Formats: sequence, C-alpha cells, structure tokens
Amino acid sequence: MPDVMDCLGKGQITEGPFQQPGGDWRFTISWFRAGSPLQVVGAIDVDDDGTFLVIVTTIQKKG
Repeated sequence: MPDVMDCLGKGQITEGPFQQPGGDWRFTISWFRAGSPLQVVGAIDVDDDGTFLVIVTTIQKKG
C-alpha cells in the first residue's frame, strides 16, 4: 500500500486521462520505487446515484 500511495502522490501520468465510450475515465500513473518500475492503472466512474467508483490495479516489475 505505501508503494501505491507514493506512486499516486509522486508519479507522473503516463497515459490518459481519457474517457471511455462507456463514460468512465481511465489513467495510468508511473513511478520508480527502489529501482523497480511501478504503475497504477485506474478507472473512475459515477453510478446512477452519483456515487464515485474507483478501480485501481497495480503493476510492479521486479528488476
């Protein structure tokens, strides 16, 4: 979790944000942690009640 928070707070947007045809917004944020690349891929969507839904996936490659 600390790595993901560092990536979100200190990383750079490397893809997006862009809106999908279904309406959700997608983005990728990249960061290097201890020499290993880390990416956080997220999607932000709003349901019919106006509630935000955030989906986040992390990708970390060990070098």
